[in-house]
Amino acid sequence: MAKRTMAKAKTSSKPAKTKTAAKPQAARSHAFSVRGNKSAEKLRNLSSPELEHKWRELQDQLFRLKFQLRMGQTESLKKIRGLRRDLARVKTIARGRALGTEPVGTEKK
Repeated sequence: MAKRTMAKAKTSSKPAKTKTAAKPQAARSHAFSVRGNKSAEKLRNLSSPELEHKWRELQDQLFRLKFQLRMGQTESLKKIRGLRRDLARVKTIARGRALGTEPVGTEKK
């Protein structure tokens, strides 16, 4: 029979960290304002009907680009990726408004 050896558990020579109080953060108008994303800020300033129109427009563009990609007419993967991200931004803002965590935009043109 082979002899089995037990490995010693590693012990840390560092002292245990103590918990410190979290720093208070400044009040934000919405959850993602820290990043300073210009395209997201533009979308947040749209009203709900304008945001829904933007969502439909992005869906249509994404469909057309995917169709072109499959037909071999284009190889613009960066455009598809960008459209998917923009679509996700629109959906995130719309969901935030539905939950009441995002302010409703009131930009007039």
